[in-house]
Amino acid sequence: MNSPFVSGQAVAMAQRIMNRTEQPAEGIRLAYELAFARAATDDEVSKAQIFLNEVSEEKDTPGQWAIFCQALLASAEFRYIN
Repeated sequence: MNSPFVSGQAVAMAQRIMNRTEQPAEGIRLAYELAFARAATDDEVSKAQIFLNEVSEEKDTPGQWAIFCQALLASAEFRYIN
């Protein structure tokens, strides 16, 4: 899941999120909708905010969001159909 294709898709997803949301929690919720076609739970939003804060000291950067999006795209939930 570290291929150039997946990385590129994560960057595109991050740009889409940053263009459509203003608050990190909104971005996280949109990311879950895009990746999993479902709403994020409150616990998932909370943990994702911690993850985003630990990825970079700067807030709301494209790189920070791209790393988060790539993590979602690499997740088992994204790769497998229930």
